[in-house]
Amino acid sequence: MFQELMLAVVVSIDIFLSSSACCARGIRIPPLSAAVIALICASVMWLSVTVSGLICGAVTDIQCEILSCTILAVLGISNIVKSLRSSGTSPEPDTEAKSLSVPEAAAMALAGSLDCAAAGLSAPGEVSSLCAFLCTLAVGLTALTLGTFAGRKISSRFHDLSWAGGLILILFALYNALTLARG
Repeated sequence: MFQELMLAVVVSIDIFLSSSACCARGIRIPPLSAAVIALICASVMWLSVTVSGLICGAVTDIQCEILSCTILAVLGISNIVKSLRSSGTSPEPDTEAKSLSVPEAAAMALAGSLDCAAAGLSAPGEVSSLCAFLCTLAVGLTALTLGTFAGRKISSRFHDLSWAGGLILILFALYNALTLARG
């Protein structure tokens, strides 16, 4: 259950940052939209962990671990580069409060599910897809809730913290690599 929880925490950092950014821009995330985001992310996690279990059965454990570390590191670097590119342009906060609709929440969740897919595919074969789904759902909802509160507090200070999610993915990849090297 530890690995499933770690996967959920890693992917929920992006959920936290996205919800913080929405709230910082004056966009409210209603409970139904939050549930849609968490459910889509958890479903993508379930699917990718299931696929990972099938792939890891076809290749050696070392090949699977190397592939997983590579996927996480590339995704982390990609998030950092994307953040650096957009750091010069800070979006203007909306003057009128807006709520995130369910279709917008679904689109946001699908766009952000790349982290869930990469983390799930990086999971070793012994990770339970059901447990990963439940952990991602619970931690994702918590991250959304905390992110909306944090977004109100940081709205005047920071506009883009997606680099932090990238850094976490890289650190998780390094942790997996070190575990592989010790094993």
